[in-house]
Amino acid sequence: MRSKRAGLDRINAAAVRVIGRRGFADATTQEIAKAARVSEGLIFRYYATKQELGQELFSRHYQKVLAVLREQAGQHSDPVDRLGAIAMAFVHWFDENPDVARFILRTNEEFLEKVDNGQSLMQLVSAGLRDVLGEPLFLLFPSDILTAMGLGSVLHVAVECIHGQVAGPLAPRMEPIIKAWAETVRRVLPTSSSKMGGAEPGPAK
Repeated sequence: MRSKRAGLDRINAAAVRVIGRRGFADATTQEIAKAARVSEGLIFRYYATKQELGQELFSRHYQKVLAVLREQAGQHSDPVDRLGAIAMAFVHWFDENPDVARFILRTNEEFLEKVDNGQSLMQLVSAGLRDVLGEPLFLLFPSDILTAMGLGSVLHVAVECIHGQVAGPLAPRMEPIIKAWAETVRRVLPTSSSKMGGAEPGPAK
């Protein structure tokens, strides 16, 4: 039983590395088997298809990073601090889990739509932006575009780090930027913290 579990763990770890490096379309089960030091047939004892393997691993790791971000969001009553904590939690996770981060970011388009996560990353960030800006100002803009722009400002840095265009680790380099952002927001929108400071994170939808 222990050897079977070890074989599955090797397959999963190898799949994350190979798919993260090659992309889902180009990665093959032969490459995954070679990296895991198992036969290709063993992969199909656990997963019916490569698609099922990729979806299972994406869902598992996406749920884990969402849990980390939700936990950080729940520790801050101030909305500006909350949004900054979400951003910093993500970059710390990125630095500490490079293989998984590469896998998630490279397979997002293939698998995200099929993840049943209760509250998505977009919804988590959208709730944070709504609390920071306040409902009237937030509703002046298309919320999906506003949220995507806010989320993309962090995600794109991570993507460029994966491609070697931005040096890591990210956390020590982004922390002063996020702190400066928070200070700027408080100057520009001084009522956001005072009015919303006691608000809880937006409910999961």
